[in-house]
Amino acid sequence: MNSIVGAVLLASIPAALTVIVKLLHLLTTFQLTVSRRRPWAWAEGAALCVCVALLTYAFGAFSGVIDEGEFCSVKTGRDRPDSIVRNEFPLSTECRWSDGFSVELVPAWINPVLFACLAGVALCVAMAVRAAVEENKEFVHE
Repeated sequence: MNSIVGAVLLASIPAALTVIVKLLHLLTTFQLTVSRRRPWAWAEGAALCVCVALLTYAFGAFSGVIDEGEFCSVKTGRDRPDSIVRNEFPLSTECRWSDGFSVELVPAWINPVLFACLAGVALCVAMAVRAAVEENKEFVHE
């Protein structure tokens, strides 16, 4: 396991706790955000997108991690693969055989969810900056 995957797996623990706390807050108060100010509400959205992305990446990184060769042979009913090719981003673990057959161990939904979360982070940060600028303009004009 390389250092990037290790760091993501380590960061997934606080990310999971953050998502759980956020869900509990939503269920008990029926409010989407903790903050009443719009810039901070958008920042909360960005943080939540980062947490979901970390958890998704950790789930995908653990797909078949115990013994990938054995997992590939069980999944396909073939002998152990000739090679296993890994890619950190987009997340991929592919088992390849010499006859050209290959199988992907990372579930198909992982990378679209990762890209959606990263797009959500970018959108939330942009909206937080916009809301902060608008809030500052309102404060100056009063």
